Amino acid sequence: MKVITYMDRNKLNAGPKAPKDIITILRKFFDVKEKTYYSDDKKIRKIDKIFLILKIRLSKETCVIQYPFAKSKNAMKIISKNNILLIHDLNSIRIPNNNMFKDEIEVISHFKYIIVHNEIMKQYLVEKGINESKIYILELFDYICDDKEKIEYNKTIENRLTVIYAGNLAKNKSPFIYELNKEKMDYTINLYGKGIDESINDKILYKGAFKPEELPNKMNGDIGLIWDGNFDERDQNEGFKNYTKYNNPHKLSCYLAMGVPVIVWEKSAIANLVKKYNVGYTIENLYEINNLNIKDYNEKRKNVKELQNKVINGYYTKRVLEEIIEDIKNEKINN
Repeated sequence: MKVITYMDRNKLNAGPKAPKDIITILRKFFDVKEKTYYSDDKKIRKIDKIFLILKIRLSKETCVIQYPFAKSKNAMKIISKNNILLIHDLNSIRIPNNNMFKDEIEVISHFKYIIVHNEIMKQYLVEKGINESKIYILELFDYICDDKEKIEYNKTIENRLTVIYAGNLAKNKSPFIYELNKEKMDYTINLYGKGIDESINDKILYKGAFKPEELPNKMNGDIGLIWDGNFDERDQNEGFKNYTKYNNPHKLSCYLAMGVPVIVWEKSAIANLVKKYNVGYTIENLYEINNLNIKDYNEKRKNVKELQNKVINGYYTKRVLEEIIEDIKNEKINN
């Protein structure tokens, strides 16, 4: 097996974290080679790219292509034969564009095995014409991090809830940070990440930026927030908030790796997972945090422990790849 990746090199940016973790996990559990291309590498010659495409096409190895991948539509078609596409993002939803949408669905359709985040993303692709039998569900991204200290799972929350938010803090990505009125907040927020644009109210505290693998050990607070866009639902059919109806944000896995429950938008795709495993709370707008019933907080925290052990040890990636490998073996036997 070979895993092929195209990603950013930025060490304080969470973007490369998930693809790197996939490589780490596949190396741990499977006999794999890996080839990584970086977005800032200007030394890769065009002839090298052509040889890569031909090698993938002619190889007897199964290739795991981490998507998005910076190749043309035609190149992706060539390398798709009998290979696995592991989807990190669907840009046709995340950054809507008619041409992008057409090309992306066409590219995905050529792969024999497609790994998606959740059932909602699967149904989206099925509705767009992708054969359902090709699609496998990851359920959760794993999150490889520095060793965790032992956590005490019975905790008393004093005074007010301390919420954690880690991610892109720029106003175009997280405008809610700049919209919240401190007079309406009975909680505080600790922010981690890059991109603070302007002043924030004094119940929102900036705590700095850290490497993604360090972050679960650096963050402090009671509960992790997964949120995009405005503080309420007025942008629910637009941009980043609309995208959360389909994807599993990687910060969910980061908070689970830390060992804390989460707060999510009730219409997001991951709300189903949060309810299924009872690991957090679902809300319509951020002022509802004031009224959360936290009597079962410690129960949720214990439930998080079960998922924490899985995501920091590569359980979900291993499981879905084993499922595909078993299907490949059965197909070869039947043929």
